[in-house]
Amino acid sequence: MNIAQNASCICQNAAIRAYEGLRERGVRDLHAFDAAVTVFRHHHPEVRPEQARHAVAEWIAPDA
Repeated sequence: MNIAQNASCICQNAAIRAYEGLRERGVRDLHAFDAAVTVFRHHHPEVRPEQARHAVAEWIAPDA
């Protein structure tokens, strides 16, 4: 199951907003990424941490 493609709630927009908002304020990439993963896991506590990181990474840098 591809969590990044199957997320059907507001978590994707919330995670991306968290990441981009923190980066705009000068927060380091890794810290902003961790915050976005935390937002995702708030919405989906059943998802394993490594799966959450993968999903958020796909949303933040889909071409990477």
